Amino acid sequence: MKYDFRNASPVRYATGTSGFVTEAERRIESEERLRIPELSSAFFPHFWLTETDFTELRSDGNGIYLDSDADAAKTGVHGAVPLLFRAEIPSGAGNYRVKIEIDNTDGGDEEILIFLMRRRLYAKEILRAGERFVRSYDVNVCEFIPRGYRHEFDGTSIDVSVVGKRPRLTSVEIEKLTEEKEIPTVWVAGDSTLTDQSCAYPYTPSTSYSGWGQMLSAFLERGIAVSNHAHSGLTTHTFRAGGHHAIVKRHMKKGDVFLMQFAHNDQKTDFLTAEGGYRDRLIEYIAEAREVGAYPVIVTPLARNSWRGDGTYNDLLYDYDRACKRVGEEYGVPVIGLHDFMVEVILAEGLESAKRYYYPGDFTHTNDPGAYMCARFIARELAKLTDEGYASLAALVCGADGEWVAPHGVKPPSAPADFKAAEAVKEAPAAVDDKTPLTRAEAADLLIKAAHFFTVNVYNDMFTDILGHEWYAGAVECAYQNGLIPSELAEKGGKFRPDEAINLADFAVMAVLAYASRNRLPNEKPCPFDEACENWRRAHIRTAHALGLIADGDDLSSVLTKSRAAKAVSLMAL
Repeated sequence: MKYDFRNASPVRYATGTSGFVTEAERRIESEERLRIPELSSAFFPHFWLTETDFTELRSDGNGIYLDSDADAAKTGVHGAVPLLFRAEIPSGAGNYRVKIEIDNTDGGDEEILIFLMRRRLYAKEILRAGERFVRSYDVNVCEFIPRGYRHEFDGTSIDVSVVGKRPRLTSVEIEKLTEEKEIPTVWVAGDSTLTDQSCAYPYTPSTSYSGWGQMLSAFLERGIAVSNHAHSGLTTHTFRAGGHHAIVKRHMKKGDVFLMQFAHNDQKTDFLTAEGGYRDRLIEYIAEAREVGAYPVIVTPLARNSWRGDGTYNDLLYDYDRACKRVGEEYGVPVIGLHDFMVEVILAEGLESAKRYYYPGDFTHTNDPGAYMCARFIARELAKLTDEGYASLAALVCGADGEWVAPHGVKPPSAPADFKAAEAVKEAPAAVDDKTPLTRAEAADLLIKAAHFFTVNVYNDMFTDILGHEWYAGAVECAYQNGLIPSELAEKGGKFRPDEAINLADFAVMAVLAYASRNRLPNEKPCPFDEACENWRRAHIRTAHALGLIADGDDLSSVLTKSRAAKAVSLMAL
């Protein structure tokens, strides 16, 4: 399949066809895959820009392009607007070679980033003035289980994302590699620290979550493909129990690599101790990879930027790092010491300076420059492997000398103060009667949708009774990050109680905070419930009463039903 964009008008994507994706295509009700990060380019407009059409596709004799700076200026947000092309592939699962031609004959020197599939980096290069850039990259397409889903989706597309000022996308050519041309695949297993993270645009690298697995492809030569099945919240147990390993096992073949890094979530689970269930499951994965002639590699867990009050480093993953090394030594498996590498970086930088490699306000998950640094280290370590079988794979690692400068003190953009969502939630929980209780997790999900926040693709350990693989983890994280869940709504020990029915008082607090994120609050006035609620809650309850969410005579401790919650959200008209 070849797509030639010279002297062509931009064709917009629609189901079953290939074309360019802008904000408008994501809003089409039938385009579900465009709204699921793992089934698309994983670039999304900031939530307050979803109803705004600011990406303007342009064309000339050299291809399709956009003026990134001009389009970003329309939003009032600093950053880059990516050029997104989606190609439908009828051939199904397998490895594909993607040839990309970019023209810069009338532009100045500029850096371009090329992402394929779900925001997986393949190139970070300087495009010189007058240059015609032609490169080929290898990608893997196969089934995938997106976050929040329990069933597989077939791979049906290859997404191409180009980030630059005004590069022309001249052509895209896609070839499925036949058995005669077959190449090895790197199968990636793990958690949120190496998964393919989505990000908002206008895009700024330092305020975008990123897993190192989505940066690894930038350091590999043509002749090897990456298939990343890591997910937020997964453990060595749930990677198998959730069906993710079944996909890998179905396709993994002789000569492939099985690259695994777990621990961040295992350490929250009683039966996955470093020398217990965690170790046992690593050994199982090693054996199963070797059964088909694939090469297992263990990566020690990415270190957190965590410090004690006395100013010394607090190594929260020490036991799991050591367990990886012992398993590697006992079973003759290469172990890449990412943990030690990042501890050295963190200690050299110090608490404050090391923050520039992590998403702002997060001490676990890296941003794009941080993930790039980790992937570069892993590529360098892969290139050192000399054991039989591994040596041929090491030769496919290209020069890992690139730098991605991480500035200090960058903050994510926020919605304008006067932003007001266009309409109330469309996905309020359905109820045939008024008897079905709303759980606390469902309340978080309902209210972030009502306020038009996007569910995030990571979970930051805010509550001890929520694991990141649960369907609601991203919604609870989003609600917490955006101030909808005050600390008073958590029990001692940091428990949120996601599966419990929520009472009217707690829902009122969260609903008022959701309303406040989008609207000016009415003046506070005394209400009939002033004596019936705690001091910290009184202002919220007064507001809820003024908005009509609570009526005279209501019992604040009563369980809220789904239908009443949906009516309350509609009443607020967020």
